[in-house]
Amino acid sequence: MSAITFHTPSGSATLRGSERAWMSEIITRSAIGLLDVGLYGNEIERALPEGHYLRAMRRTGMGDNAAWTRAVETAMHVGDLTLRVGDEDVNMWHVHLNTALVIGNDALILAARIHAQCEIHGWIHGMWREKVADIIEDGRDSGLFREDMGWEGIVTLLRENADEPVVMSYSVNDSFPNPYIVGVNGEEESEAWYDLPAEAQWEQAFAALRAQKGHLELDPEEWYEFRFGNGWDAFKLIERLSENRVAVARNV
Repeated sequence: MSAITFHTPSGSATLRGSERAWMSEIITRSAIGLLDVGLYGNEIERALPEGHYLRAMRRTGMGDNAAWTRAVETAMHVGDLTLRVGDEDVNMWHVHLNTALVIGNDALILAARIHAQCEIHGWIHGMWREKVADIIEDGRDSGLFREDMGWEGIVTLLRENADEPVVMSYSVNDSFPNPYIVGVNGEEESEAWYDLPAEAQWEQAFAALRAQKGHLELDPEEWYEFRFGNGWDAFKLIERLSENRVAVARNV
């Protein structure tokens, strides 16, 4: 079964993969629920890439409007749909995440960050471990984070000390630390890296992680300002689709 692991130099704790799926559903459904696909069908069709199957489905009349709306919502749910609105590409995966960041309390924001960045080793500075532990406990109290998923062990790990960073990994991808993040290539170099003491592996891998771009640190000081991609959320998408509808109506 898949799992998210929170690693420190001294230990680790694991969150069930089913909890990630739960968080994903909450994040995705919140964004799609705000966006009325049926209302903005024409605008969404124009924003689809040329040759996209959803555009062909609409133009050829395959199924009724309700069927087309469900097909669009499914594509948005998967998150691999990119719309062209004005002169910007709008990635629906980022729209889902950013909507959660806009509407969420701290626990939902944390859920979005974990879901989006566990595979790429999002991390927490030692000084923020207590803060993140508090957020998790608030999420447990509200019911957003579920029982028997592993949250209690993660809170215990986070509260152990404030000196060590915490790095996430996802079981489908590479664990942490790993040689690839430090640029090790080939079997011989890889074997040499694994022969290093665990402390040296951690130091090298974490130094390389900190040097990466992409705001991988879950930093409470930028908790409410951070956005994914170009920052679009469901509200901005609705606003721009509405503007496009008005513009088209004026030109008719």
